[in-house]
Amino acid sequence: MTPEHPILSLKIDRIVKSLFATVIVLSVASLTTLGLRFYGGYEYAYGFVPLFTVDMEGNIPAYFSSLLHLSSALLISLIAFDARHKGSADRVKWAGMAAIFLFLSMDEASSMHELLTYPVRELLGTSSILYFAWVVPAMIILTILARNDRRRHFHQDASHLSQ
Repeated sequence: MTPEHPILSLKIDRIVKSLFATVIVLSVASLTTLGLRFYGGYEYAYGFVPLFTVDMEGNIPAYFSSLLHLSSALLISLIAFDARHKGSADRVKWAGMAAIFLFLSMDEASSMHELLTYPVRELLGTSSILYFAWVVPAMIILTILARNDRRRHFHQDASHLSQ
């Protein structure tokens, strides 16, 4: 795993173009569902509306998001592996970041965060802006993670990545 022989070679421009095209297609599909719902009065439209509406769970946009989180987890795991191989002190932080992205992927695919809404809403008496009460524990967790890592950036030599 020297810079001359990278463990992974990525065509960044192809990846960006593919992701951009996918986002455009999903955005157009979601905007179409909005038109069908609010101007056409179709809540289902042969399954098209729930399949592509971005504010719903368990559909194509949610699974795309989950796949992006999973891809990030895998790539960050490679960075953690490389840091471990080099004896870097940041290897634990990279592994922790990979675990967070893996959790986010599983959560997006399974909607685990929705299970927190009702109990937290009842416990805290939230409504209105905090109607989706799962954001309260999420913000607490994010605050703890941010405080535990006072440095703003991970230091990783990316010279071995090729475009």
